[in-house]
Amino acid sequence: MGQQAVAWGIIEINQANKIKRLKEDNTRTRYFTLNEMQKIIKQVQVALKVVVLMTDF
Repeated sequence: MGQQAVAWGIIEINQANKIKRLKEDNTRTRYFTLNEMQKIIKQVQVALKVVVLMTDF
């Protein structure tokens, strides 16, 4: 709202711009669902099969 007041010429400076923002810790721990794990395992198996087939014994 302060920036809009500056744009409209109501105030000269937005004093709120001088306030330091607090650092936010927005990290979260995410766990795979059973369905996601099954898909990952299936894709890894396919990828490993390709790697094994491409190796020269």
